[in-house]
Amino acid sequence: MSQSHPESRPGSPEASSPPPHVDVTDAPPIDVTDAATAADLEVVEDDVVVVDDGPRTFTQKHPVFVYTLLRFGLLLVAGAVCYLLGARDILLIVLAFFISAIVSFIVLAPQRDLVGQRTGSYFRRMNDRIEASKTAEDDLVDSAAEFDERPANADDTDKK
Repeated sequence: MSQSHPESRPGSPEASSPPPHVDVTDAPPIDVTDAATAADLEVVEDDVVVVDDGPRTFTQKHPVFVYTLLRFGLLLVAGAVCYLLGARDILLIVLAFFISAIVSFIVLAPQRDLVGQRTGSYFRRMNDRIEASKTAEDDLVDSAAEFDERPANADDTDKK
């Protein structure tokens, strides 16, 4: 494809092909089940980079913050409903927490999945950095051990 057709649109297969400098022939297949997951992918294993073409939403950029706000909002709504139904004092608090927990378990499942993916990718990157650091340290120790194992000079052994 040396030229694109004037009819090419950003969503068409021609427009979504990878740039010529990215080699994706040996890339492992990526299983993406929803658009939110696809938008969060930036770096994939084996030096293959997948970049989202469109802007990311606030929910995709800050899933933990959004999830926390939604949980707090559900707690306030549940508390207001319980108050209007006549619950007071400790009963109001317990019912509000219980109802908001059940509703958030059902309603906020996609947002909770985003938080889990973000948290998992954070710790995966941290473990990769730790592993790279350990490998570099092991290589340094191995090279130092090879340096120390060279034959000693005859003059050095006589001085003891």
